[in-house]
Amino acid sequence: MPTTLQMGQDNLGIRFQRMADEYGPQTAIWFDEHDSVSYDELNKLANRMARHLIERGVAPGNVVCLSSEKSVDRFACMIACLKLGAIYSVLDCDSPAARLSKILSICQPRLLLAGRNLLDKLDEN
Repeated sequence: MPTTLQMGQDNLGIRFQRMADEYGPQTAIWFDEHDSVSYDELNKLANRMARHLIERGVAPGNVVCLSSEKSVDRFACMIACLKLGAIYSVLDCDSPAARLSKILSICQPRLLLAGRNLLDKLDEN
């Protein structure tokens, strides 16, 4: 499995870093008129998230499963995974519990980052 350094320019996380360097204060994500985040802010959050993932043992090629709630943190985590060479899978909170459990058993994630809704649904199964 290639490391982040070996992936070089093909790594989308590194490409996002370049975009953040170029577009810094411009809006990267806009949720509504009251909630937006700049490329700089999103990149800094993604870097903090990447350090958190590494502390939790996530390495290139590992799978991280995320709940589908849309938030800046979720997008930052996706970018963090890309920067690390990890794989992320988004779990749809509206899916049946049995389907979610099957996805988790196939993915064998190193880490599951989920909100209360998803955790409650998984407890049902």
